[in-house]
Order: sequence, then structure tokens, then C-alpha cells
Amino acid sequence: MRMADGTELLGRPRKTQEERSQRTRARLADAAIECLVERGYRGTTFVEVCRRAGLTRGAAHHHYRDLPALLHDAMRRLNQGLLRRARPAMLEIEATEKRVEAGIDVLWEVFSDRDFKAVVEIWVAQSHDPELRDRLRSEMDDYANHLAQGLAQSFPELMHADSEALLMLQFAFLTLLGMGFANATIYPGDDATEPGRMRAMLKKVVQREVALIKEHGPLSH
Repeated sequence: MRMADGTELLGRPRKTQEERSQRTRARLADAAIECLVERGYRGTTFVEVCRRAGLTRGAAHHHYRDLPALLHDAMRRLNQGLLRRARPAMLEIEATEKRVEAGIDVLWEVFSDRDFKAVVEIWVAQSHDPELRDRLRSEMDDYANHLAQGLAQSFPELMHADSEALLMLQFAFLTLLGMGFANATIYPGDDATEPGRMRAMLKKVVQREVALIKEHGPLSH
């Protein structure tokens, strides 16, 4: 608060320019995600995102030159959110099989979240748009790298020289990813009990294989 003589009262530091910029970028990224979820990629325009964020195009262009640049940042934020939510839940559990179960539950929570539809919209759009794919490539690569690193860090006891344990964990991840994709696009609002039953089945399969790998080492099928 500023006094009449121009001095500042103590206890309420003024926001720096960088802090204000960070808040503005967050508003734009949140608006882009909201727009992707509600209107899909084709209905997401720079103008519409600005309207939802309550900003002029000029103010938004100060931070992002175009929509792909904004989507790149939005996806980065979504990826960071996934890692923040998934890793702690798994790292805090000592027993491997219980950690697998917790990991499946947390990942399903992420993939069934409303915001995951925004990720799906971006993935599908970039698969048909080479220019957009080039613009988002670094974030797409980071997503894959974060996945591999996260799995290895969450299950160090399974990381033998053979990659079979990692393959099993990736199988679980991609199964949940496919379920999330279907939930976001093909079967939205369908019977909520089916994903739960499939998730329980996935846990049994992965826990059984992980227990064998942990006990006997890499398996040969």
C-alpha cells in the first residue's frame, strides 16, 4: 500500500515484473487448457484463449508469439503436474507390489482427470500437423524421457541389465494411457465401474510379473 507521501508500507512487498509475467503466462496456459477441454483443438484459437484469460491479444503476444508457443508451455505445465502427482505417491511406499498398485491408481487419476483431454487434443493435432509437431517436439520428447526416468527412479530394485521389468511397467503405463484416451474421446461418461474392474485386472497382471522378476530376475517367455 502506498501512502500519500509516496512511501510504501512494510509487510506487503510489491510484485516484481517477473512475478507478474509468470502469473499472466499461467492465466493464458490455464485458459488454453480449458479451451482445449471444452472446444477441442479446432475450436482453440489465440483470440478465444485471450478472451478466457481476460487479456488483450497485444498483452498475450508479449508472452507468446502464437498459439503453438502457448500450447508448448501449456503442455509443459501439464507434464510437470503429472510428475508432481505421480512420483511422491510411489516413492513413499517400501513394498514393490504395493508401490505398483499405488502407481496404477495415481496414474489413472491423472489420465482420467478432465485436463487430460487437453493433452489428447494436442497429441492428435500434432500427429496431423508437421509444423505443429516440430514446434512441440521438445516437449513431446521430454514427456517420454520423464516417463522412463520416473519409472526407473520409482522402481530401482527392478532395473536389471535386462529391460524386461521396465517393459512391464511401460506396458502398465500405456494400458492406462489407452484407457484414459478412450475415456476422454470415445466413451466419456460411460459406466464408471468398468475402468475400475480393468484397473484391478491390470494390477493383478503387473504385480504377478513384477514379483517374479524381483524374485528370479529377467524372465524368458
